[in-house]
Amino acid sequence: MGSLATETSTSTDLPASVSRSDADILKYGILEIDLVSKNPMELFKAWYTEAQEVPENTYPQALTLATIRKDGGPSARTVLLRGLDQDGFKMYWDHRSRKTDEIKNDARGALVFCWTYKDETGTAGGRQVRIEGILEPLTEDDNTDYFNSEPLLAKIRATACHQSRVVTDNRKSMLEHINSLWHKATSGQQELTKPDYWGGYRLVPQMIEFYQGQRDTINDRIRFRKTSETVDEPGVSMGEDGWVYEKLEP
Repeated sequence: MGSLATETSTSTDLPASVSRSDADILKYGILEIDLVSKNPMELFKAWYTEAQEVPENTYPQALTLATIRKDGGPSARTVLLRGLDQDGFKMYWDHRSRKTDEIKNDARGALVFCWTYKDETGTAGGRQVRIEGILEPLTEDDNTDYFNSEPLLAKIRATACHQSRVVTDNRKSMLEHINSLWHKATSGQQELTKPDYWGGYRLVPQMIEFYQGQRDTINDRIRFRKTSETVDEPGVSMGEDGWVYEKLEP
């Protein structure tokens, strides 16, 4: 398999059923994904940066986090990406929540990002990134640094609310607690520090798949897999930093 970056010209050997004009419309034989790196974390950073520049992506940091219930069933919710490094994807929340219980029982997890993108002509299309891996807790230093960077209202919510607890009084006690903390914090009576039960997780990726939609629905997909071994399989190429990659049919 050759470099993806070079596979960007229309094939000269088109099937008899495909005319040259059809090929131009369908982008026959063209792979649109720009492989800026053979390390998927670098490719993700490029796509994420582009997603932030498209106005239609109101919350480009929004993602679906899927975990596994104790009975083996699926469990998913939308959270926000709060940090990104070469080791993985960072998210923060109340550890008294259901998702933390699920992660403690089974650390396997998956993320999905979904964005609008625009090509060089301004035509809008869809992009998706699927990630599978292991969720690991972040350090207390990391948790504290992030909590301290949060705006005041976010700190108050994290302190006053017990995530996922059933509401029994129409939120009366919770709102009273929030108002009390707001008064104390803004008057200098209390400094809000990170609660013991609040912190983050990093999803360390083992698989990252990039999907880019095409007008002809013959969409582009490329999957990266982490491996410690040399892979000699049809269609599989060596990437960087322990990754291999392969193209997938739509």
